[in-house]
This record gives sequence, structure tokens and C-alpha cells, in this order.
Amino acid sequence: MSINCILHVGLPKCGSSAIQQALSLHPVLQKTSGGRYLYAAITADGLLLHGDSLRQQLPVRGQSYIVSTTWKVLSELGSARLAMLKAMLGRIRKANDTLILSNEGWSNHFEFFQRERLLESLGLNCHVVLYVRPQLAWLNSGWWQWGAWEDRSPEQWANRKIDWHRAVEGWRNTPGVEKVTVRLLPKDIVTDFSRVIGAVPPPHLDETNVSLPGSVLRVLQRHRELRPDPHSPEIEFVLSRHLKMEKGKTPWVLPPELVDRVLKQTHDSNKRLMDCLDDEQKLLMQNDPAWWSAEYYADRKVEPCQPQEPNAAELDGLVAASFEALRKLDRQYKELLADRVDNSCWGRISRWFKGRRG
Repeated sequence: MSINCILHVGLPKCGSSAIQQALSLHPVLQKTSGGRYLYAAITADGLLLHGDSLRQQLPVRGQSYIVSTTWKVLSELGSARLAMLKAMLGRIRKANDTLILSNEGWSNHFEFFQRERLLESLGLNCHVVLYVRPQLAWLNSGWWQWGAWEDRSPEQWANRKIDWHRAVEGWRNTPGVEKVTVRLLPKDIVTDFSRVIGAVPPPHLDETNVSLPGSVLRVLQRHRELRPDPHSPEIEFVLSRHLKMEKGKTPWVLPPELVDRVLKQTHDSNKRLMDCLDDEQKLLMQNDPAWWSAEYYADRKVEPCQPQEPNAAELDGLVAASFEALRKLDRQYKELLADRVDNSCWGRISRWFKGRRG
């Protein structure tokens, strides 16, 4: 059975949203060898969004991309819905077409896909594509994405699975997986992903998972009603879309002793991970001190993980950016109202009278 599905499984905080946004806006990609890639998303109801129906959902979503539902929801669909989903997956493909499914949350839950033989039951033979980055950068970024809103310290947050080689081997041993490709997180992940699967890259911004600046994150820390828990990130998507300001670095909250601990903890696993890379990627990882050296992080200024007092200069910049965003949104709102009036019954009558006078 030939490969009929590209499975992009993350890891989280490794550029997944950039790939998913590009694919949501351009759900049909041309293969460099002929044929098409079709991006689709499995919904929580076990249905399938693809093509124009997928793209049309974007304006009403809190985030700027659409992905397949969680592994937990998939586990609760039942045999009848899975049979219907298999039929839908087969129906949208034509000759030389290959599906693309994406959810970075699946990356560390390969046991479910193994146990349920889910890919096989859906008629999928997959090429799994998995992006990785140094664990310390991942931990810092992940803490601001989830840990900070769980009121957990960085040390507590770091007590989790950060063995990337384990995930790679898990997917290699999953029924329905023909091939696994591991890539280091690049600057332009959309182009890299397209090159890996053999697709013409879609139009996109060559930015990898741009995070909100520390000034914004600190405001959210002080006003938890805006970001009450790890599962309520909508405000971050809204601010990313509308606030035009310089993207500062995410505050570094990992102290030196935690850096040492993580580097020792992941050293052997990362050595095994290198053996999963092609020669070029292996050399890049081997020569990148972010994977191996505490000295690489020695000059990082460790900032407190607790909420901090407001900084007047930072807040002034945020207020100015917020005013500009509000002005643009107000202009767009007025244009929308004008279109509605122009297309209303009164608008049509008004245009008729103007035409008669002319």
C-alpha cells in the first residue's frame, strides 16, 4: 500500500501553527511530481473539513488556523463514526492525491494510535513528519504557553516528558506508519515542510511561531481574567492579529540549575535522536550548543516567573499599539456597516433615485 497521508504531529511549540495556518489558507497544494496534497481536519463530531469549507471556517475561529481534533476526542468517536470518517477520507481523494492531517498534540500520544490501530482502521498509510527543537527553548516557550497559566513554577513545569527520541521511535512502531521524517525547527518551516513532502510551497510569512513580547505576557499575568487558564489562549491570537509592535523575546525563566538538570537528563536521548536525522540535519544538531552546552545559556538574563510591576515605557508602547489597532478595527467596522447599508433595500432605492436624477 503506497503512502496516502502525510501526518504532521508536531511537537508542540515547534512551528506547528505556521504550517497549519498556511495549509488552512491553501488547503490544496500541488505536488512537485504531479498530483495534489489535500489538507483536511477531522472535527470533534468525526466529520471532515476540507477545501473551501475548511477555508470558510477561518474567519469565525479564535485562532488563525484549523487542525484535527484531539486524540482524546478521537478515542471517543466509536466504530460507526470511524467507519463514516474512513469513507469520507477515501471519498475526497482522487488519483495521485495525498491527504495531510495535522495536530501537534498527537505527538506524545502514539500509544493510543498503536493500541487502537487507528490509522489502519481509517485506511491510512502515513508518512509522519515531526519537528523538534532544543528542550530548553521548548520548555521556556511552553511554560509561557501553558505552565504560567497553571500557576506552576518552571521547575514544576519541567517535570514532564521531554524525550524527543521516544516520540520518534513510538511513531516508527505505530501500525499504519510507513515512514517517519524528523527535522530540526528551521526559520521558514512552511518551505521546509513543503520540501520534505515534495509540494510547491504555499504563500506564507517566513516566521516560525512568533510569540508575543514579554510586555504583553506580563500584562496577561497581572490580569488573569484575560488569560485564566492554559486552555483559554484566544486573547493571544487576537493580540497577535491586531497589535503591530516590535516582537520582543519571550522572557527567559529557566534558572541555571534547571538548565544543567535538563541538559544532563536529555543528553543520551538526544544522542539517539541524532541517529534519526539525515546527514545534514545531524551535523546541524551536533554543532548546535543549544542542545548540549550550559555555557550557551550562561548569558541569559533569568527573569522572575511571578507577575511583575508595570513598566511605564513598555506600557506606553502597548497603549499606542492598542490605539492604532482600535482605529483600524473601527475603520473596518464602519466599512462593513456602509456595505450593509449600500446593499439594503434603502440603499438600492437611493441608488435608483440617483440614477433617475442622472
